[in-house]
Amino acid sequence: MNNYKMIDLVIPVLNEENYIEDCITSLLNQSYGVENFNIIIVDGGSTDKTKEIVKNMEIIYKNITVIENTQRLISISMNMAINQSEADIIIRIDAHSTYSPDYVEQCIHYLKKTKSDNVGGPAIPVGKSFIQETIAASYYSKFALGGAKYHNHNFEGFVDSVSFGTFKRETLLKIGLYDERLVTNEDYELNYRIIKNGGKIFFTPMIKSYYYPRSKLRDLFRQFFKYGFWKTKVIKKHKALSHIRHIIPAVFILFLFYGSIFSIISNLFFLLYLGILFSYLFLCIIFSFSNGYADTFAKKITLIYVHFILHISYGLGFLKGMIYEDYNHGNVIVDKRTL
Repeated sequence: MNNYKMIDLVIPVLNEENYIEDCITSLLNQSYGVENFNIIIVDGGSTDKTKEIVKNMEIIYKNITVIENTQRLISISMNMAINQSEADIIIRIDAHSTYSPDYVEQCIHYLKKTKSDNVGGPAIPVGKSFIQETIAASYYSKFALGGAKYHNHNFEGFVDSVSFGTFKRETLLKIGLYDERLVTNEDYELNYRIIKNGGKIFFTPMIKSYYYPRSKLRDLFRQFFKYGFWKTKVIKKHKALSHIRHIIPAVFILFLFYGSIFSIISNLFFLLYLGILFSYLFLCIIFSFSNGYADTFAKKITLIYVHFILHISYGLGFLKGMIYEDYNHGNVIVDKRTL
């Protein structure tokens, strides 16, 4: 079943007391067999009960190892685990998720079958509360997240990125591991380098995980603000924009600001400004009420606001990232104020 020396599942964690036990339990129940893989948990300085939970599980299960990362960032946690690992295969695991019973088995199968450098599948959004369920529904909307192929849970084929990923360790060492200067977008940037160096990334709906998005709207705003901010660092680092969808929210923010000014001095522009605003609102309403995953009227109404938060927060973060000069000889410097 396994031609590899060993497989390591790496979980970076920070204050995940509400999710980490379910995450690890779903991994311990894998069809691949716990004797065929290790679980490396890298704690980034949790202040809740996360450390207590994972330490207790480490005592019970021989294939669980817990290490400490005093520098907090996911990229550093991943690199610590990769450098400590002696496995052939590294599977990046998100602590805010649970995994289908055949997750590891399918990851290994498709890594072999497609001869890819990274494989992954849909992180299916699910919720436990009204707001979390509504935010989860937005992840199914092209209007909300831009329509990347890896958000299409039925798509199968080669893509530019996957949410987490299964890699050969030698591939990670060859391309230089995760960029430790990035607070977020470290997965996307790593995948960018894989493709840039001639590698392939494969996405299949057979590799399933279940992701719990933010449960508060303010936390959603902060999350996507960071995504926008750190996306610009990837763009600046590689001097390339991979998709036009990455800049559309920022362009919308600029239009809202400058459009309001020009509307004061031009009646014609005022009418154009109103027309675009009403068009945007109309699209928010159409995509919210046609979203089958928002299964109540209240969720559909709330989803209108969620769309607005996603676009505005990402756009503002992107604009700040573009004007915030944080380079040293062309390299990205982590701005810890965005954590």
